[in-house]
Amino acid sequence: MKKVILKYEVINGTMLEIPRGKCIHVEYQGKDLQSWWEVDPDGRPRMIKFHVYGTGEIYEHRTYKYYIGTVQQGPFVWHVFYELVT
Repeated sequence: MKKVILKYEVINGTMLEIPRGKCIHVEYQGKDLQSWWEVDPDGRPRMIKFHVYGTGEIYEHRTYKYYIGTVQQGPFVWHVFYELVT
């Protein structure tokens, strides 16, 4: 099976279609929050939706949200999840 690492910008509430795979890292690159995914470039795509929450922020946890990492931005700490939409 072929693999490639692709980068996607993380914006809270954004949905995007990506090939099947797994998130291997999330971090700020410059001013933009990015995620890196190891995917099969020929794999069937799936739709995901990003969710970003600050430390102390109340949110509704659902079992279909997957945690992919925590990042710091100055005094802020963000926790990044995604959910499978399709």
